[in-house]
Amino acid sequence: MVKLFKAMVIAILMMLLPVEPISAQQGKMETFETNGFTFVVKDITKPDASATVTRTTLSGNIVIPPTVEWKGRNYNVTNIAQHFIHSQYSAKPTYKTVTSITLPSTIKSIETGAFGVSEVLTEIKIQGENNFFTVQDGILYNKDKTTLVYCPCQIDATNFSFPSTVKELSGNAFSKNILKSITIPKHIIKLNDGIAEGAYGSSGTFFGCENLTSLTFEQGENYTYIPAVFLSKSINLPSFLFPETIKKIGDYAFKDCEKLIVTLPSKLERIGFRSFEGCDALKEITFPKTVNSLASEAFNACGGLEKLTIPEECPLTYISSSCFRYNVMLKDVKLSNRIKIIHNDAFSTCRALPVINLPQHLQTIGTRAFSDCISLKEVKFYEELENINEGAFSNCSKLPELNLPESLKYIGFGAFHNTACTTITIPSNVTSIGICAFLQMKNLKKIILKSNKCNCTLIDDVLFTADKKTLLAYPAKSEHRVSYTVPAGVETIEEGALSYNDLTHITLPTSLKTIYAGAFAYNSYLKELTIPTNVEVIGKYHESNYKSYGMGSYNIIEDTNVESLYVLPTTPPQLITTLGYTPKKFPSNTTIYLKKSVDESKVYQNHINWQSTYNNSYAHDIPVKLPASGLKTMGRDFDVDLSNSTLTAYVATNATVQNKIGNATMEPIKVTGKTEGKYVPSRTGEYTANNAKYEQYIGVILKGNGDEEATYRIGEEETLVPSSTQKNYLSFATDATKVTMTEVKDGIKYTNLGMKDGKFRYFKQNGTIAYNKCWLSMPTSIVGELSATAGVKELNMNFISPTVDAIDNLEVADKRNKRYYYTLQGVRVENPKSGIYIHNGKKVIIK
Repeated sequence: MVKLFKAMVIAILMMLLPVEPISAQQGKMETFETNGFTFVVKDITKPDASATVTRTTLSGNIVIPPTVEWKGRNYNVTNIAQHFIHSQYSAKPTYKTVTSITLPSTIKSIETGAFGVSEVLTEIKIQGENNFFTVQDGILYNKDKTTLVYCPCQIDATNFSFPSTVKELSGNAFSKNILKSITIPKHIIKLNDGIAEGAYGSSGTFFGCENLTSLTFEQGENYTYIPAVFLSKSINLPSFLFPETIKKIGDYAFKDCEKLIVTLPSKLERIGFRSFEGCDALKEITFPKTVNSLASEAFNACGGLEKLTIPEECPLTYISSSCFRYNVMLKDVKLSNRIKIIHNDAFSTCRALPVINLPQHLQTIGTRAFSDCISLKEVKFYEELENINEGAFSNCSKLPELNLPESLKYIGFGAFHNTACTTITIPSNVTSIGICAFLQMKNLKKIILKSNKCNCTLIDDVLFTADKKTLLAYPAKSEHRVSYTVPAGVETIEEGALSYNDLTHITLPTSLKTIYAGAFAYNSYLKELTIPTNVEVIGKYHESNYKSYGMGSYNIIEDTNVESLYVLPTTPPQLITTLGYTPKKFPSNTTIYLKKSVDESKVYQNHINWQSTYNNSYAHDIPVKLPASGLKTMGRDFDVDLSNSTLTAYVATNATVQNKIGNATMEPIKVTGKTEGKYVPSRTGEYTANNAKYEQYIGVILKGNGDEEATYRIGEEETLVPSSTQKNYLSFATDATKVTMTEVKDGIKYTNLGMKDGKFRYFKQNGTIAYNKCWLSMPTSIVGELSATAGVKELNMNFISPTVDAIDNLEVADKRNKRYYYTLQGVRVENPKSGIYIHNGKKVIIK
């Protein structure tokens, strides 16, 4: 056992010992600079190690040395690296400064692109005899002249006469040459790939030949492949006739040939990456019947392309990523029914495209595949489609209708963001709907969910996650209501979920914890909002998607008219204030109301995030203006504290109707531990409606003097409830509530009355009660109902004085404070005599 333990310790110690990297074991590479050149020796441990020259800072006529000394050892210079002459992307570019290069006799290889970005090179020389290369008339060839390696860009190769020995052209043979026209003879049988968009510049066989207007093949039967970067950036080439034998077009082959018009060869099988990107003169493209491979971005940003045809016979089964992106003039698209996948961004920002008839066998539409197609008005779907991925039709702002097929299973994040649809019907086979799928759909009136196996559900026409904990989408133009109460149990309001609608009020539940960015943005009728006590995060966003089809840069109440923000949490929620470059701040005219103790503690004002909210004003006294009657109904979504107010809160406990005279008994609300009429609890329970639970609020009548400007505060104690022995027939309205003249509740018929001019009046017709208000709902057996010919039309209010069970103060008449006193019935008295009064929110006795 001891031996085994020792062995284990030794093994562990061996693992902790430093180990030389594999590359170091195999050979150590050295990079060094000397005499204006940068060299690399790949393996200095080898006796025959040689150097590669990678850069130079010299200009004019440069001579590459045959040997270089480093740390006491000489190395033969045998290789010239790619981008030896380099472009403006480096600190010391040489593409405009080196005019002549002399090669040493030791050079054995020259990488493609070594000289291809040069714009001023006039000649290549070789010093001494070289076994691998030769120069003729300043042009570099391999030793036996079977490959033309490089023709300096300032040697005009117009109508160049190729040596008969030449069979290949290198990948930068005439890169950036000033030639105007050229014919490739039939003895040249191979064209090599260039270097595409490296950090130090591109080069290709005829890359960047800006004067080139004609290129022809003497005989085309030798070619099946147009190499990478072949004619890229030859911006004045008007046309190109493909040899009919061409089967493949390499990456970047014709990129940015702005004036080029072509017809694709009839035997073409593969179109390379970015091969025609930026070819603005292309008006029409028809794929040959042989194409089976289409690389990403092949026709990206072809600004003049108007028509695309992929025939039925074409075996191609997909449209590659970004293939036709930014084709802003594309109007006519005909796709083969063999297409099964349209990949990410395939037709993104095709701004002129009005209609797309999708392939019949299409199964998947990729991320942003048709995003920003701002003219798109019609999409034809077929029954094999299963997946519509993230942002697929985002910002198709004129798309008015979507007839989604029953085969559909998945709708991705932001899939229909900012479309013009008025109704979305979710098919019966959909199992998953992504966040923000219907974000910023400003015309949406209704969501219809046919699927019973989806990860979402509808509650009263509003879309939630299946667990009912996250509100996903409220139809912006819902005709169902003018204000909205979020059900109890909801913990998250998603990005923009309630944005762009016409709601006058939104009531949020105590269960709410997270409010995402833009949640209530662009609600022009929204004037106030309450943030419930358990909210922990405000302004959260989906970082990976916000730029394309999210509202991550929007404040939760951006571009609303919210003047009063009631914030109930004692601890400031995390306020995510910025995203990228866009600040997310509350409107500057918004007053933030806090509980008195919280406001006075300055915990919000001193919080680093809440400090940056445009320096909004903070307060704890909430103003309220009474009408001439001195009475006002209230049904708030937070506790109301009237202890420092001149107002008293009353509830309706009974009524009598005799001899066509009606009276409602109004008692000050009773709450254990609080002065009668001075504290109104809220969120005191739950009730069920529309198969969901909602929080219970309290309706009261505030009583003061006519036209009085008073104040109240947010209650500090959120667990209080009204007395169970006190009946209250006042019904609350935390959002605009439809009220009928009569209704049946729990088998009992009730008559509904609204308050006007200080009296309860029978409703003459069905109507709506505004948010934060209340109405009287009394058993019909007590108050009867409105009759057109006889009967009571209104109820007077009989206010019962608050019970004097606690005297807060005793004052001597000649020493009393000069502020107004009020009788227990709420009448203001300027020079009170001895008795009991309300003064500064407290009961006092004047002797």
